[in-house]
Amino acid sequence: MKLPRHAPKGHTTIQYRTFKRFNKDIFLFDISCAPFSNVYSFNDPDDAMLAWYNIFMPIIDKHAPLRKKRVKHPKLPPWLTKDVIGAMAIRDRLKKEKKFDDFKKQRNRVKSLVRSAKKAYFDRLVETDKSTSMIWKAINEITNKSNRKTDNTTPPISPNVFNTHFLTLAETLAQSSGCTTDNFVCSTLLSNLCGKKLKPDDNFSIPPMTVLDVGKCISMMANNKSTGRDNISPCLLKLALPYIVEPLTYIYNLSIQKNVFPTVLKKAKVIPLPKVKDLSEPNNFRPISILPLLSKPIERHVHKHLLKFFNERDLLSHSQSGFRPKHSCHTALTKLFDNWLTAINNSEVVGAVFLDLKKAFDLVNHNILIKKLSLYTANSPSVAFFKSYLELRQQIVYINGEYSTEGIIRYGIPQGSILGPLLFCIFINDLPLHITSDAVNCEMFADDTSLNASDKNTATVQNELQKSINEVSDWCDKNAMILHPAKTKSMLLATRQKHQLRPLILNLSLKDNHIEQVHEHRHLGIIIDDEFSWRPHITSTCKTISKNLYLLSQLKHFVDTSKQKLFYYAHISPHLTYASTVWDGCSDILFHKLNSLHRRAAKLMMPDLSLTTDAKLQHLGLLPLREKLMLNKAVLVF
Repeated sequence: MKLPRHAPKGHTTIQYRTFKRFNKDIFLFDISCAPFSNVYSFNDPDDAMLAWYNIFMPIIDKHAPLRKKRVKHPKLPPWLTKDVIGAMAIRDRLKKEKKFDDFKKQRNRVKSLVRSAKKAYFDRLVETDKSTSMIWKAINEITNKSNRKTDNTTPPISPNVFNTHFLTLAETLAQSSGCTTDNFVCSTLLSNLCGKKLKPDDNFSIPPMTVLDVGKCISMMANNKSTGRDNISPCLLKLALPYIVEPLTYIYNLSIQKNVFPTVLKKAKVIPLPKVKDLSEPNNFRPISILPLLSKPIERHVHKHLLKFFNERDLLSHSQSGFRPKHSCHTALTKLFDNWLTAINNSEVVGAVFLDLKKAFDLVNHNILIKKLSLYTANSPSVAFFKSYLELRQQIVYINGEYSTEGIIRYGIPQGSILGPLLFCIFINDLPLHITSDAVNCEMFADDTSLNASDKNTATVQNELQKSINEVSDWCDKNAMILHPAKTKSMLLATRQKHQLRPLILNLSLKDNHIEQVHEHRHLGIIIDDEFSWRPHITSTCKTISKNLYLLSQLKHFVDTSKQKLFYYAHISPHLTYASTVWDGCSDILFHKLNSLHRRAAKLMMPDLSLTTDAKLQHLGLLPLREKLMLNKAVLVF
């Protein structure tokens, strides 16, 4: 059968478990008869975990064996029926034979068939599968949104080359930092902080897990969650949960008691995803790590109690907004701009430096992190658990149905893990302590760090910022982190009148490298300009919304109004309201541009000419944009 001309080229090999002959009753019977009680005879977490796998995996392989399949066109649209493909073939043949009158008729027929096939497929999907993830998958397929930036051809790079590149890149950068981590000693500033915050009897310990904890965590796993190297899906774990939850709880508690994280749960499967269209270089790919699902319950349990320990003792820096409850990019930006606008109202100029840490998560040194954890937790025995969790992690790259050889990860926080983000926040937590100037504020969202100072004298702002940049650079040298001079930017913010009066210059440097002063910069999803006009941000937002409105105009031919509203709430509304409390004081001219796009969305979803736009908004249950922004502000304040 001839494929349509827009079908993607190339092929790939996929690995999957087949459930064609899966019998739930027989599977549960085999699981119930499995000798999981043998797990209790082991006192070593590694041995107990391997014993559990040796019992569970043969049953899984028996009922849902692992298969490999070579797929030529994995992205063929699911709505593409045989009738549509046949009509496309006739259309292409008529064009080739130069029968243009018949070709035009057949082309119109193909368009009609395609539209009907898409509508029928989507309606059938909504009726048979109520999950929003499947609805969004169908919307993205119809609008072709998921395939707009990447090429579907298989990269001509072997898995071993990918794995070597990902491992050596972090090691090379870490070694080039020149930090002698063996002699690393936590600063007296951090020691003094812990001395003030911690009481003499404070000692962190990980409490044991209950059967309810493990069962709840596994039950809450999404069924479409990616599987790790063991290829065990959440569906199979949930199905077997009554028979496996107690031995798993025993293994997790044994791990906590012995302070040893099971080795088999530290093996990551890495999927390279392209960052650009050029697939010839490994540097153009981003490594996505997928960890075993069985590591999630114990990680979630430890994360919960470690975060609770830090929050109760107020150990986390108030400058850090990343990966913390009741904190977000929105709250971080609100705090930042509140300080800046207060300074502007006091007739001051604000100097800001946006620091860029190169490969921050990948360069975290395990020895340094463990020493800091020991200080925060008063040398708790549980620190050995985190040392075991970080050290000797392994990864393999999986691509096109093939695995690379195993490699040892010697640096970095395991991305894709539950514990990883919190451990990174702990690693970088003492950075603001090393900024000695009271005039300089340090704000962080994970590794996105900014320094800002304000004064009526530009020279004073420059001197204070330069001093703080040197202190941050010194902290990076001691902590084996690397600042990226080319991506670090500076900005001098003031009123439009002050910028017109004379050029405002910041002459800053980072290790003899000049820091570029910019007039606008994207920070945490917001484009900041040095006059607070918000013109660059609103212009960029309007372009994005306009593109998505075009997709909405195409989508309305296939779905009803309720599904169009789903698209609106996911792809248009977030751009209209993101961090709106920061920029909603923009000029009326800029606001009118956004408001026009908001009203245009309502017109597309309800093309009835007899209703006014305000009536359409009310009928759709949408607030006018001004009221929508006011509601967003009220929610933040609440």
